[in-house]
Amino acid sequence: MTSQNTPSRGLCCCIRRICCFLIPLAITGGIAVGFFFLFNNPDSLPDWLPDFENFAAEDPFNSTGPEEADRWKSNGEGLTMELVNALDDDWYSFFYQAVDDWDAGTPDVLTLTTSVRAPDFDCTPINGKLKVCNGDYGNTNWKGINQILIRNGFIFASTAKMNENYLNGVSSAQKQYTMCHETGHGFGLPHTDVNFYNADRGECMDYTDSPANNDQPGPENFEFLAVMYGVPEGSQTAVTTSAGQPGERRVFETVDTEDEALPDWLLSKLQQVVPAFENRMDGKDYEEGWRLLHRSLHGVAHEMDLGDGYSVRVRKLHV
Repeated sequence: MTSQNTPSRGLCCCIRRICCFLIPLAITGGIAVGFFFLFNNPDSLPDWLPDFENFAAEDPFNSTGPEEADRWKSNGEGLTMELVNALDDDWYSFFYQAVDDWDAGTPDVLTLTTSVRAPDFDCTPINGKLKVCNGDYGNTNWKGINQILIRNGFIFASTAKMNENYLNGVSSAQKQYTMCHETGHGFGLPHTDVNFYNADRGECMDYTDSPANNDQPGPENFEFLAVMYGVPEGSQTAVTTSAGQPGERRVFETVDTEDEALPDWLLSKLQQVVPAFENRMDGKDYEEGWRLLHRSLHGVAHEMDLGDGYSVRVRKLHV
């Protein structure tokens, strides 16, 4: 019996060896063909996957250290900043609460003042200031967005928008989280974490599905700022503000009528490239001329070189 089955056993072994060789070869070949097809047909890539042109430039913000983070010019003794309230009245309490929270940090890096201007749906940038706006910007897939303008390596203007298309009817915690998050980007802070589903870090630069646990800055944010900007000499390690309840921060407000408009050519350039990028409603983020900096499930950031040492960076907090 044994000798009669030997040829068939040998044949089976031979077939198995061939299969063990051919199947991995077929899989490897299929993967190679797939990559070749995608490389030569970038338009066929799904939107959530970075295209090959930008893949090498991927720069996850949660890996950015204080030395590499975007920043305003400072003298190394903290950052003094005016935040411009160009919001509707319904957003005042969230704005002033965020300003109070950022101003009362430990270490005490930020010295913040505020001014009130007419609500500005377009949120036109102001030289030297962080401007905050709101409006129904449509089905853009972002609930909050931050724009920073950079000149010769430093931020010189920033805007933050709250998209009521997604933020109307949500919890106060979600509104406060979004306000805190986008103003934090305005100071130059990156994300501390981009995973929505791990443990909350208790601060608003963390991506989260639990905004009530993360609707204000945390020690990690202020320590990051201290490395970026330093701490004013002789300042307290903690600050107690006299602003009272949110919306009562009138004692800190200033009125500045000085012309702070950006150069006409720069405003014209921004109006050409930014609205189409921010307001597209087809579920896609990629735009001609924009360089991908970061993409995750709930956020994306791009940069465009505007020429003459100027650039613009836009960070979207996705729904």
